[in-house]
Amino acid sequence: MFIRKSAIPVLPLAMLLAAPVCADQIRLKNGDRLSGTILHMAGDKLRLRTTYAGEIDVRWSAIESLSTDGKVGVVLDDGSSMKARLAEAPERAARLEPGQAEATVVALPRIRFIKPTPEESGIGYHLLARANVAMSSNRGNSSADVLHTDGAVQLRTKGERFIAGAEANRNREDGRVSVWNWSVRGNWDHFFRPRQFIYAEASFEKDRFKDIRLRSTAGGGYGYQIYDDKMTSLALRGGLLYVRTEREIVDSNSFPALGWGLAFRHKLSETSLELFADQNGIHALQSGSGTVVHTRTGLRLPLGRSLTATAGLNVDWESTPAPGRREFDSTLLFGLGYALD
Repeated sequence: MFIRKSAIPVLPLAMLLAAPVCADQIRLKNGDRLSGTILHMAGDKLRLRTTYAGEIDVRWSAIESLSTDGKVGVVLDDGSSMKARLAEAPERAARLEPGQAEATVVALPRIRFIKPTPEESGIGYHLLARANVAMSSNRGNSSADVLHTDGAVQLRTKGERFIAGAEANRNREDGRVSVWNWSVRGNWDHFFRPRQFIYAEASFEKDRFKDIRLRSTAGGGYGYQIYDDKMTSLALRGGLLYVRTEREIVDSNSFPALGWGLAFRHKLSETSLELFADQNGIHALQSGSGTVVHTRTGLRLPLGRSLTATAGLNVDWESTPAPGRREFDSTLLFGLGYALD
């Protein structure tokens, strides 16, 4: 066989042009086509990584059909899951091709997740953990030592979420303790729909300078997960609580109350600042017991793989404090933390 030397450089180019393009394909209802790599689909959002625009979000309801270059994880609305290649099908549907099993055609609204996370697939869990320490020591005309620690753990499965958190503060000025308090809280959430859940919660709080020997709460209610993805998480909850406050100076009391909570996280970009805001409140259903609100807001800046810098403002308000105590307590914090995601 004889090949002219001038033809040899052309062969690799011809082979490259003849090779199929390996990419996932999306066709929108308006006829536009997008290509790239599907990263995740949940709710009404599909995230696509492209070579021309980076990562973009496409509304699932705006997609007419799609295909994948290889097998991907798929979860349907009946809870079944599989690994299959997706191929285009008419009438806003997709053809699922598992390989060994027979291919089936399903309507796109029946697909709940593509490339699901472990908790979405129902065969795993997602663990989040963080711990922060803020401390300072001042010496001069007066001396002051301040220590703040807090931490939280969240375990999420397909239908359950468990959250536990703790916080402690200790201030010492001129050899005398001026602040000493701690609190712990736990939540169990059961998702009966993708965004709706019922919950049970309990908390314990001690603050000797507020004349709170121990405040304990227990109860539950209904919650709604408005957002929950890599960039933004927002959950609201509200229900009924039973509250008991044991005091040293004034009489202890117990009462039913309305309870609420807000948990918000938003990353300003994939690797930069994270804004957070948490609030928990109690409003007594009997006169004389008042309202209690704990608010935690701030920013977290990643410094490395797991290390974070944190700046936050903690505000506590009690409408009917013990005699001689103030309604408001606020603390501005700067510290370092550890995060596992």
